[in-house]
Amino acid sequence: MIHPQGAPWFRRSAAVFLIMTTLTPMSVLAQDETQATVVVRTWTGERFEASSIEPSIAVLSFQAAGSTRTLPWRQIRSLESEYERTITDGTRSLAAMGRDIWRATTRLDRGDSFGAEPLFESAFERTRGNVGPTPAAVAEGLLRCRLRRDARAAAIDAWLELAANLASAPASDPDWGIRLTAVDRRTRLVPSLPPIWFDSLPARAFADALANPTLDQSRDPTAPSSRDNRPGEPPHAIRTLYRAAARHALGDPIDADAVSRAAEAASHREGGRLVAQTVLAQIGGAEARAAAREALSRELDTREDRWRAVWAALAIGRSLLREPDPADQRRGILTLLSIHASDADAAPYLTGIALADAALAAERIGDLNAADTIRADLARSYPNHPVRRLPGLAHRQTPWSSHDQSSRSPGAS
Repeated sequence: MIHPQGAPWFRRSAAVFLIMTTLTPMSVLAQDETQATVVVRTWTGERFEASSIEPSIAVLSFQAAGSTRTLPWRQIRSLESEYERTITDGTRSLAAMGRDIWRATTRLDRGDSFGAEPLFESAFERTRGNVGPTPAAVAEGLLRCRLRRDARAAAIDAWLELAANLASAPASDPDWGIRLTAVDRRTRLVPSLPPIWFDSLPARAFADALANPTLDQSRDPTAPSSRDNRPGEPPHAIRTLYRAAARHALGDPIDADAVSRAAEAASHREGGRLVAQTVLAQIGGAEARAAAREALSRELDTREDRWRAVWAALAIGRSLLREPDPADQRRGILTLLSIHASDADAAPYLTGIALADAALAAERIGDLNAADTIRADLARSYPNHPVRRLPGLAHRQTPWSSHDQSSRSPGAS
């Protein structure tokens, strides 16, 4: 027989029991979600069961098989978990960025720089200012894309970001695991991207963008790390030198003191020293030009890294064209022509500039025969070079018929 008061008691007990049996699995479930395994899959087919993950903009770190693994985002194909809440929205966003970087790299490697660049651009906006294999890979890919379409001002921006990342790479992985196809490892310079400009839209874009100092956020690309900078060393020395060279090519005023300080700061390291000498030879005062030419002359006999010899010859030739002595100017023309004669394949873009400079210089000193011959060489060898848009190079200023044909000879000077 049931106690008349038992029913309510029984119902209360049943309710308590139901609550206990319902809540306990939920708490266990919440605990399981926070400790759930995340399966990390890579594009090369590897599979890791991660007991915990620690995402950052540069890498994904995780515990797997009793050890810590670190992978750049471009290598990660997917992140999977039984419990959705184990992987945060921020982590999923980084994984999506990594897949875009992988796609961009794949496209670039097969020659599709136009399809790759927008993906690199998007990732660059998220990764710039950070250090690690992912930011380095993004900057390197974007550098290559911009070089392919001759966006030289934008390419310098990507290069400075890449160089800052390489300077911070560990000794065990100095290249952050990426193939450096556009950067010289020894100097950290881009052989096809010297501080040598002519009056053009890229030069104007570079000079104008840097007129706003808030846009100049890059670090010294030749510095091993920021901790190695000397006290009082002005920041952005390399960028300052590149900008000064661009402004000189445009005929804009240059802060000589700022250039001098930047040259001194950059010259503490091999790559920066080459940049400083190349710039000073072109835009420095008389003494600075002479000293820079003497230093650069030692690069002319370099048997390896012929791009350095081309940089040197072009800077020396331009430097000599600025001297008042006509003999020096003729030496400058011959130095510029020597690039086309001996090193045309080492740096075709720079060889085209050398021929253009030589043709315009010959015109200025009144040697019209030589000017026409050099212009013809430029048009024949580099018909699509952007330097040919300069006045006096796209078309001959003086018709062939205006010269004494009997006095014409190839290479006349």
